[in-house]
Amino acid sequence: MFFKLHSEQKIGYKIISKPELGIGEKSNQTHIGLSDRVLTFLPRTEKNIERKNQILIYGDCVEYVDAYYSYIKNPDGSFRSPYIKTGGVGTFSITSAIRDIVKRDGEDYKWFLFWFGLSSKIVVFLLFNEHSNDYKTILNLGIDLSDGEGSKLVSENMINVLSEYIEKRIYHNSISTMKKLEVDTQLGIIQKHKRFCSYTMSKKRFEKIINFEETSKLFAKIGREGEEKINLYFDNERSNKKIKDYYWCNKAGESANLFDFELHQNDGQTVYLDVKTTKYDFIQDMIFSFQEINFITTEPKNYSIYRVYSKNKDDDEYYLRICNDCITWANNVNTCTDEYSENLEKIHTKLRSAKMSISPNNRLFEFSNEIQLT
Repeated sequence: MFFKLHSEQKIGYKIISKPELGIGEKSNQTHIGLSDRVLTFLPRTEKNIERKNQILIYGDCVEYVDAYYSYIKNPDGSFRSPYIKTGGVGTFSITSAIRDIVKRDGEDYKWFLFWFGLSSKIVVFLLFNEHSNDYKTILNLGIDLSDGEGSKLVSENMINVLSEYIEKRIYHNSISTMKKLEVDTQLGIIQKHKRFCSYTMSKKRFEKIINFEETSKLFAKIGREGEEKINLYFDNERSNKKIKDYYWCNKAGESANLFDFELHQNDGQTVYLDVKTTKYDFIQDMIFSFQEINFITTEPKNYSIYRVYSKNKDDDEYYLRICNDCITWANNVNTCTDEYSENLEKIHTKLRSAKMSISPNNRLFEFSNEIQLT
């Protein structure tokens, strides 16, 4: 997962009432009620609590919108009944966004709202109506969406299932951002809480906040899955006597080697290979370190790139294409970096490390036909 639920582990939901949606000539209500049992990490006060970049999911869009929370004050000084307000004049909030959507897409529909907090204390809202795919899917998950006043809680045994579904909605709707993030994470150029441009709604631009630590773990897991697939592939090749043997360098964990596998062929040759895995399509950029490129040039006939990729972001099927000759590219890179290093030396500066990204479609690469991995 690239986000974590808040430790309170609660998800609230409700059917939004007509007054809350601002429907009706005499409707003056300016807020949507939530639940006392969810978002307990918010400070309890009757004053507006402004929270930036809350997440609103609706249809094919993921929006990052401000929210204004408040509570009703009891006679004893305690607070109850949290709600989200439309905000002041000139503001655009989660509540006003919901009302805009309902006015545009169907005031006569029954509208549902789910909400929960992340470990970062950002709140996620999922909005849908009774004719949407979300409605059908959530019903099929076994969550009760029947009529009833007030807020409800998703049962404990359904929280993980629902949060995984919502995470996939965010992930898939932000696919172009996630593809860029995969490359940038491997290059090491992402800052914690770096913001990425997201979608637009009502001609307003919003930004996205991603949990860097969780995203790094996600892409590391994908890299590991790719190596596991190649391990199974070589195991099958060895059983069919197509290769003599192989050694997975990272089997016990990430090693300091500049390659992932040693492949021992039947003719006695040893091939060193690097597995470059992406959850996206074949042409997604591959990342190489300065040290990896130097290694390639020392083993020009015995180094291969195993490109592992997925065609469909919605399944776990992976495919493989192999490049057995990348020496021309590596030599060209080395020539450029050598010149750069020499120029740096003139000002008493040394190049110690660098990373490069390149598409497998580069004309200096020649990859084999596609192989489906089991």
